[in-house]
Amino acid sequence: MNICSLGRPFGLAIATTLTGCGALLPKTFQEPRSDEPHARVSFEMTHVAKPGPNVRDKIVLNGRAIPAPTPTSGESETKTSVRVPVGVTHCRLGADFYHEESTLYTERVPTSSWETEYDSCATHDYKGRCQGGTRSVLKRDHESHLVTKNIEVSDGACEQTAYYRFEHGESYALRFTFLDNGACVLTCMRQRRGADVLASEPCKGVPNDIVAAELSAKEQNRERKWDVGARIAYGMPSGDQSRGVPMSEVIEQQTSLEFDAAYRLTPSWALGIDLQYGFGAAGTRVGKSCPWDGGACSIASASFGLQLNYHAMPGRRVDPWVGIGVGFESLVLKQNQSDNQRSLRGWEMLKAQVGLDFVLSNSFAAGPFGALSLGQYTDTDCRADGCTVGSNIDGQTAHQWIFLGVKGAFIL
Repeated sequence: MNICSLGRPFGLAIATTLTGCGALLPKTFQEPRSDEPHARVSFEMTHVAKPGPNVRDKIVLNGRAIPAPTPTSGESETKTSVRVPVGVTHCRLGADFYHEESTLYTERVPTSSWETEYDSCATHDYKGRCQGGTRSVLKRDHESHLVTKNIEVSDGACEQTAYYRFEHGESYALRFTFLDNGACVLTCMRQRRGADVLASEPCKGVPNDIVAAELSAKEQNRERKWDVGARIAYGMPSGDQSRGVPMSEVIEQQTSLEFDAAYRLTPSWALGIDLQYGFGAAGTRVGKSCPWDGGACSIASASFGLQLNYHAMPGRRVDPWVGIGVGFESLVLKQNQSDNQRSLRGWEMLKAQVGLDFVLSNSFAAGPFGALSLGQYTDTDCRADGCTVGSNIDGQTAHQWIFLGVKGAFIL
């Protein structure tokens, strides 16, 4: 059933120029990609009465116009089918019947012509003295012309509006029937395929509060392109720092802070960067025997990389997402109250993430996430006596990090 629908006559004596009408049309609708969440919607436009010789059907979804086929002579029905984003959608369908009339207008057209006139100083002699003569002058003026223009005169019109919720993978049929000037009907049927039969059922209505909330969030998501956020997570290591040296004996755990920014290539796909810094508890190998005499050591990690995220339900209040990334990572062991430190550096070969975003407002989302990274330290250096600067790590092997935390992101 329609939440809000109205039949609205446009008047019988409103005339507009053909070029002027085009300027008032909304922006063109763009279908989601076939690999993005979408529903298939067919639009059937039927004209029971024809108060005018010409008709212009309109199909507008969330303020975006879908080109409607122009019925040929004798046709009373047209059909078109498109992919539509999932979620609550504002549908506006209508028909305008009109005829064209020729009208004479008076237009002022600029003109120009060259004229010859006398000038007492048109030329100069060899001493620079003025001599009389003639010169050509461009004269500008306007002329009035009668011009014939075609204008459109409305013979009758009607439109209906409604909110429907379209689900991913489903098929729908919206049928608009023009009965007379100011009288029309809009119905929506959800098509379901049974064993061997294609069945239809009426589309479910959407409460007004849900319409306002979901449509606003969907519109903001469509127009906004940047996700800029921060995360906090608890990290647990596994694997080896190098052959025979478990990561847990170097760093037991860490608390990490991460900042990221991603650009939405499409509503579902986002490409961005992330910067992470973590401070942790030194493992048994480091905590009990700091490599340098004279004080305890602290340990920290950092990473920088690229990420590609996929959002399964963009524009909805709850949006699951997954992501993969690569980057560069380091681990720094520093002696407190001195400049002695040792660094491990290497590649973060894979970082897999999964999360759930709750859209709390038009510009902010937050939710839990988890991540698993796979890396390998390849070289080391240190700033202290007895260190070999810039040496490769012997017995290189892989290590892992498991992160659990929460994130928040501004939608810009």
